[in-house]
Amino acid sequence: MHSSLWVSLSDEILEISDDDLLQPTPEALYMNEDDIGFVFESYPSRASLILPHPTPVLVFQLWQIFVDNVNPLTKILHVPTFQKQLLAAMGDLENIPKTTEALLFSIYANAVNSLNDGQCKTMMGESKSILLTRYLKATQRAMTNAALLKTVDIDLLRALVLYIVSNAPLSSLLLI
Repeated sequence: MHSSLWVSLSDEILEISDDDLLQPTPEALYMNEDDIGFVFESYPSRASLILPHPTPVLVFQLWQIFVDNVNPLTKILHVPTFQKQLLAAMGDLENIPKTTEALLFSIYANAVNSLNDGQCKTMMGESKSILLTRYLKATQRAMTNAALLKTVDIDLLRALVLYIVSNAPLSSLLLI
């Protein structure tokens, strides 16, 4: 199993052209769910992630859903401490630290993943699958922007762990 993963990753890396690395397209943000090669991506400039962010009201709603539905199970964030970061970030999404942005997108993904499709449509006007794909891809891009393999920042590690949790089938999480 491990060898097929590495063969798959190496084939994917070899297929990337220099132009792909220099000029990421908007579609690159929304790749298929099986793409795990984002960890090895490298972009010379920070790809903007302003558009995938929900409105400030939805950001706070997703945060509350995360606090109620996900954080009690993961205990990965100290809620009062991160809520201060969240409020500061909501005021200026264009200038938040890259690591905080990655953590925000992983929080959005986990909050959406904890809802059913009807709740997502009622609250955000889109299906769960669309929202989850959007936030997972944005999390990937944000972790790439924050140089996932070159940093030891705790927020980026938290974002990675939450990304993994949001991608795991619910049945596998119940076995832990």
